[in-house]
Amino acid sequence: MSLENGAFGAYLVGTYETGRFGVGTILHIINPTTESLEVIVAFFDDDENFETCKKFHGNDQLTPNDMKEIIVPLQVQGLKPKNGFGVVKIISHRGGKEAIPGIVGFQRQVLPNPDWKGLQCFSETNLAAIPIEIAHEELEKIIRKCGYP
Repeated sequence: MSLENGAFGAYLVGTYETGRFGVGTILHIINPTTESLEVIVAFFDDDENFETCKKFHGNDQLTPNDMKEIIVPLQVQGLKPKNGFGVVKIISHRGGKEAIPGIVGFQRQVLPNPDWKGLQCFSETNLAAIPIEIAHEELEKIIRKCGYP
């Protein structure tokens, strides 16, 4: 079941680049709901190995109509995928125990453009929404890697 029709989810997946070919990634995570949500963002390398995570909780959680922007690798320490790219998994939750639907997301690949006098080119796509049945087990695994809070 795909949620790219405008619905929100609890578990989003995408990719990131760390400068391979001069390409970088910007992730946008949006909470279009009327509830505050905690969000955990886990980064894996291209060999499926856990790299690092970012957590938005407490005073930094996604409040209603809030958006978080993550510039990779500038705002994400510890990323060292051997081929310069990897997978990002994003789960909205409460208390680190239960995945809660309520986020949408986009990934923007920023491309080098030496011929446009400082202007940058980019490609933007939806982060893929994964069914919530998978999110609960995945949240548990990610919390073990990242810790909570």
